[in-house]
Amino acid sequence: MLLERGYSLVEMSLALVVIGLLASAGWMALKPSVELTEQLKQQQFLNNVQEKIVLFAQNNTRLPCPDVTGDGWEDGCSANDDNVGALPTATLGLNEQGAFFRSLLYGVYRGSGSLDLTQLAERTGDNPGDAGYQTITDLIFALDQLTGASIETGQIYVTGDGIDTGVINCTSNRVTNVAIALAAPGGRSMNGDSNLFDSVNASLNQDGTSTTPCFASPTQMKNASYDDQVTVISFNELKGKLVNVNNSMAN
Repeated sequence: MLLERGYSLVEMSLALVVIGLLASAGWMALKPSVELTEQLKQQQFLNNVQEKIVLFAQNNTRLPCPDVTGDGWEDGCSANDDNVGALPTATLGLNEQGAFFRSLLYGVYRGSGSLDLTQLAERTGDNPGDAGYQTITDLIFALDQLTGASIETGQIYVTGDGIDTGVINCTSNRVTNVAIALAAPGGRSMNGDSNLFDSVNASLNQDGTSTTPCFASPTQMKNASYDDQVTVISFNELKGKLVNVNNSMAN
């Protein structure tokens, strides 16, 4: 007859420790895959935002202004107003898409005069009533003028990535102005403060009070002090997107 006995407290404690170690090891092995999946999902969302902005530009012959009041609608569309704020989710038809879109920083190039890309303007000399008056051709004309131009420090630009594009510094290494910049915060503040944005993105604000419109490089790698995700559209890239949309709509 076999002798029945229960587990002792020591044996149960050891078993729980072993289970805990196995679970921890399993999570550590799984964590990189989970983080990669989250990054890919964020990138898909950012690509969706880019598509919405390009569609807005196609339909309105200008880019949307930032939302600086937090209501989802673009604000301050008077010439040369705020160039960094929140993404205007309601304006772009993204208001029902969740908190991720409302957490984004959105920057748009708003140069002087006709180079403010949020303004509907006649840039190619057409007169009211002409077929080409204030059409997408006028926005493309402005993008052509801005491609290769000298950096405007008061307009949105990106700094380096610490590797290919040089030192991460908004003063000594202004890499290039861009037409549009989007920054998504990571899952936690890497420096321990209440701001989920890291590195130079931490100096940008959704309420229009950013003093330096400098975004981290889209190629900056995630590390122990940075887990944001940035995507930009250059002037030439936006021109290409608009031309492609225009051609597809014409066919």
